[in-house]
Amino acid sequence: PFKDAGIRNLVRFGRDISATNITITIISKVDGLLIGKFFGAGPLGLYRQGYNLIMAPTEQLNGPIFSVAQPALSRLQNDHERYRRYYQNISFLISAATMPLGFGVAILSEEITFLLLGEKWAGAAVFLQIFAIAAAIRPVIGSSAIVLITCGKSQMLLWIAIVHSIVLLVFMIVGVQWGAVGIAIAHVATTVMLMIPKLYISF
Repeated sequence: PFKDAGIRNLVRFGRDISATNITITIISKVDGLLIGKFFGAGPLGLYRQGYNLIMAPTEQLNGPIFSVAQPALSRLQNDHERYRRYYQNISFLISAATMPLGFGVAILSEEITFLLLGEKWAGAAVFLQIFAIAAAIRPVIGSSAIVLITCGKSQMLLWIAIVHSIVLLVFMIVGVQWGAVGIAIAHVATTVMLMIPKLYISF
């Protein structure tokens, strides 16, 4: 280890990625805290069931794609044309997997809830419907993070995560007056509101 070994950029990159993950983890817990505090365990259980029914499968689909895409795109970052084609293929693959799933579940949310959870969980159907809409559009927009990571723009990724967290927090605080449904809608509203700025900055 020499003083001029050139690890400063690596440390900075790792710091930004870690800070991004911590920010996302913290904001992902706020909705549960708000619902539990103001509305109790019952609505929180319905909210979580609706969330888990659609978001967990979506994340399982995207996880392997992202883990394969990042090292491949990193190797192509200096070959702009191949990089662009590869990312277009990834975006298409994610869209083809998540958009039909998300919109289909949104349309059939009541039937799916009754089938998988039973009638006692009927109240979870509205949350499943809301989160299914988010699941249809969020993954392909979120894939823009791969571009920032593989091009070394970790600080920009961190700022996007901070802005996203602030906007989501504001929307959730406003949404509290409509109950747990309002907090769920805050997720979709945040995704839609920041969609164009996120994609513009990333690309």
